[in-house]
Amino acid sequence: MVETTNLYSVSIPLLRSICGAGDMTLVESALASLASMRPLPTDYRTGPRIYVTWKSEIFLNEKSISKSELIEELMQPKWRGTMLYKKCEDPPAGFTLQGDFNAISSFSDFLCDELFVKNSTTIRGQFCGISSGSRADWLEDVRKTSALLAEHIPHEEFVTDLLNGKRRFRHRGRDYAYAFQSICHCCGTSHGELGTDRLRSLEIKTPLIKIGSPVRLPKIEDSPAICYLDKDKLERECSRLRAFKFSPDPSISAMQKRYQSIVEFASENEQGLVSFYY
Repeated sequence: MVETTNLYSVSIPLLRSICGAGDMTLVESALASLASMRPLPTDYRTGPRIYVTWKSEIFLNEKSISKSELIEELMQPKWRGTMLYKKCEDPPAGFTLQGDFNAISSFSDFLCDELFVKNSTTIRGQFCGISSGSRADWLEDVRKTSALLAEHIPHEEFVTDLLNGKRRFRHRGRDYAYAFQSICHCCGTSHGELGTDRLRSLEIKTPLIKIGSPVRLPKIEDSPAICYLDKDKLERECSRLRAFKFSPDPSISAMQKRYQSIVEFASENEQGLVSFYY
């Protein structure tokens, strides 16, 4: 998956005052702004789980399926942005692979022919990647996926929760982080994506790598990682960057200068900076 950082210049005191204020006008405004946001990152863990037996029987999320049905199902919009998980069973001792997939790479070749963009690991824009594992891993993945899908809660519910000062789904820290990103989008200025590895690719030693949210959120188990600079720290960062010697590498210096312009924009507007790293 592509790792990137999304940046927002926004007033930190404003964020802290509205999260928990219970202002219904603000709630409605925040929800309305969601329509203008780019699609939120998909939880890649909800991708399809494929298991192929040594006799070439195909199972998708524990249900038997034909080759043509599998391809049709994998192209459904619901899988876009997820990880494809697959496992091909080894034959028992003394036996060989049977059926349509009677060679070690047969099933992988089948997927390549049917789904993959030529010379690419991208499956026609559907999946962010492919993962292989043991049967135990596969079965556990199926259980986790089923639980995630069964617990589907609209994004708007998490936004409303934060604005009302509630945390009804404390085990869904990731979703509250996405909701907080929506609030930053509504109340601040989005500066798009920049760099990788929590901005370390900029080679600028920014203090905007210390993980922590400016508002209280449930524990976030994986991503997004949230970092922020309040107004005072941002002003110090702005001063530091004015004396910074940019990289001689054009691609790196371009990112460094863009970051500097974002910091200066936030400083001129007396705001802070919040980052979301995926």
